Amino acid sequence: MSLPRLTLGTKLALCFLLFGGPWVIVGDYLVSVIGVSGAYQPAQTFKGMVFVGLSCVLIKAFGDRLNSALQRAYRRERRLHAMLKHAEFLGKVGSWQKDIDTGEARVSDALASMLGGRPRQGEDITDLLSRVVHPEDRETVLAAHRDWLRDGGTLSHQFRILNSAGQTKWMEETAGFSTSEDGTPTAIGSVTDFTDLRQARVAYEKAQSRANNQQALIRMAAEKARFGGWRYEVGIGAEMWTDGAATVRDLPAGTVVSADEAMSYYALEDQQRLRQLFANCLEHGAPFDETFRLVTAKGRELTVRTTGDPEYDQSGRIVAAQGAIQDVTDLVEARREADRRNAQIRDVVESIGGGFMAVGTDGRCAFVNRRGLELLQVSKDSIEGRPIRDAFPSGPGGEFNRNLARAVENGENRTFIEYCASAGTWLEVHMHPATSGLGIRFSDITGAYETHDRVGLLEQAVLHMDDMVIIGIQRPGDADDDIEVVFVNPAFENGSGRGRAEVTGRSLRDLDGAGWDRAALQQIRASVAARQAATHDVPLRHADGSRKRIELDTFPVPGGNGDAVHWIFVGRDVTDEKVLRAN
Repeated sequence: MSLPRLTLGTKLALCFLLFGGPWVIVGDYLVSVIGVSGAYQPAQTFKGMVFVGLSCVLIKAFGDRLNSALQRAYRRERRLHAMLKHAEFLGKVGSWQKDIDTGEARVSDALASMLGGRPRQGEDITDLLSRVVHPEDRETVLAAHRDWLRDGGTLSHQFRILNSAGQTKWMEETAGFSTSEDGTPTAIGSVTDFTDLRQARVAYEKAQSRANNQQALIRMAAEKARFGGWRYEVGIGAEMWTDGAATVRDLPAGTVVSADEAMSYYALEDQQRLRQLFANCLEHGAPFDETFRLVTAKGRELTVRTTGDPEYDQSGRIVAAQGAIQDVTDLVEARREADRRNAQIRDVVESIGGGFMAVGTDGRCAFVNRRGLELLQVSKDSIEGRPIRDAFPSGPGGEFNRNLARAVENGENRTFIEYCASAGTWLEVHMHPATSGLGIRFSDITGAYETHDRVGLLEQAVLHMDDMVIIGIQRPGDADDDIEVVFVNPAFENGSGRGRAEVTGRSLRDLDGAGWDRAALQQIRASVAARQAATHDVPLRHADGSRKRIELDTFPVPGGNGDAVHWIFVGRDVTDEKVLRAN
């Protein structure tokens, strides 16, 4: 079992008791031995011991009180020291001091942590700084310290250091001289790590620079685009404008007006509508975005777009309205001009004889003219806005979609014939790709298509006839009795023994070299010159030397002006008939 610790007062009282008690006893004894009475007096000793006891009590009380006061002072000093040390670490501030006479230097724990160590034996703060200061700042820092120690005064400068991790830190040092009570001069300084503050300052300056640049860009954009912002706070009554909002109204920047004054610049017929929108925004939170007419302070008439949005506080109450105003006069005029030109283009497209439709880049029909609707026999609602692949009433076989795919994918102009199922007609379709989509022209060629079919049938009939057929053309400038052969059928080739290439392209007068009798050719040329149909008996010499008799019917085919342009010759081999008649 350990004994309890004795207080300072108890220790002092025990010491006094140990020395005071024996002193009283020995003193009284010696007094009695060498005194006059020669007798020992216990009462005197008792009184002395009482005095010693009372003194011990007083000494203990005083000692305990003094000890308590010292302990409190010691604890307060330790707390202050700990607070100072903690504050240094939190504030990244370190301190140092140097005895000028002895050269002894001391640094705080915070400074030692910041600089990465303490001065070595025989070193001062300058030597410590020389080891950690950034090489680019070292000479400047050491020179500042030397000048300060020589000239006195106050030292204040900033520099960089390299810590143990190789990071650059910014430090600010402030130092001065102090004299103690005994006259000893002492140098005292503090070093602050303001790296974070400097970085924050640099970041702030960059942010401020960006903000200034953005504001400049906004001002420039507002000037170029002629727009500005406005704000109205409930209860204040004044409307705040940006410079752009004032410029739109031809007013100086910084103009402050009431809401009624702001609305007074709008045209009279638009003011009531704007007031109603503004009231609904403040009372019911309804935003607005409308176009109005405005008369500026200089009397210029503008078209402006004005927007407004409500602003709420945390309780959900509307406390302000804010928005923008933009001069859109040029845009409105440009839109009107574009609408006028589009109307002109639409009128032109509507007036063309054929059908036309415009297809957007999304593959949907954007427009079809009136003639197109008539040709397709569909309504505008059934085709506009729908995918053209599904909307166009094409016939079986998918000819329209195949050509559409090639036109879109390869950018090729396509021309083809398509059957329109809704109208029962044949259409000639032209597709023209463009960057904005596809233009499609189409026209009704049903009559020409049917005529083409009939011509094809007649051609086949002529090619398979047993009678010879010759077709000639009389071109402008040719002699009245002459024509150019442009076609002969296979029956002519077989009957004359001469191929088509030997005859076509030759003049009628040159056919005598192809086995035709010259006298008969003169009669044929005479009927040609007279523009009369006739029948001729034409002797014909076959290429193999045999002779034939051909009954040749000639008749003209009038052109558009009634003149004969083409001649048709139909020849029948009557050789055997002639022989029978002769016999």
